[in-house]
Amino acid sequence: ENRSGRPQALGLHLNVDGEPDSTLGGRDPDADLARDLESRAPVFVNLESGRLAEYKSAMMHYENECVHQFGAVTMDALTFVYAWAQLDTVNSFFFTYLEGCTSAQTCSYQSNFGFALALTVSFAKLANVMKAERRLSGWNQASSALTTKAMSLNVGWVWINFCSAAISNAVESSGATVMFTHIVCACFSWLVISVMHRKFEIERRAWDRHVKHQTLNHGIGLAI
Repeated sequence: ENRSGRPQALGLHLNVDGEPDSTLGGRDPDADLARDLESRAPVFVNLESGRLAEYKSAMMHYENECVHQFGAVTMDALTFVYAWAQLDTVNSFFFTYLEGCTSAQTCSYQSNFGFALALTVSFAKLANVMKAERRLSGWNQASSALTTKAMSLNVGWVWINFCSAAISNAVESSGATVMFTHIVCACFSWLVISVMHRKFEIERRAWDRHVKHQTLNHGIGLAI
């Protein structure tokens, strides 16, 4: 108690009604709250700035992914368009100009087989040459990749034309149903592709072992 006989709270001055009196040295809660908010304002600003930076970074990453995917889809579509133009050119030259046919499907399966075989060998040689060349310019690298993919697509398409012509000839000459002929051709193709794939894998493993052996011997020779 103070000298007047009224109770006094620790650290607070009370007015006549017994409430804290800020004018006599008491603490104002509103003023304390204002000072607390002012002291924490930089923390809130930094927090909001960090979240904004993270949001901008995520949006930039998303935009880069969209641009990359769009570019990949566009390049794939361009590859198909370029391959179709390339195939139409060689088909028109061989079947229309040399063979006198309206299309590859209307020519004989012998002509389709010879054309498919010649195109496969030629494009394989050309792709090997283009792969061996070192292209420094980005445009040259893109052109080489585009041409290589187009040639691989054309090789598959010419063999499809051969299979279609062979199936049509087999149906006309043998009198078998179209479904049975397609099943026989599918089984034959599966067998041939399986044998060729196994042969390719054997050769690839042998080549990998040879390269590993030569690399090891070369490294030991250099060390000695």
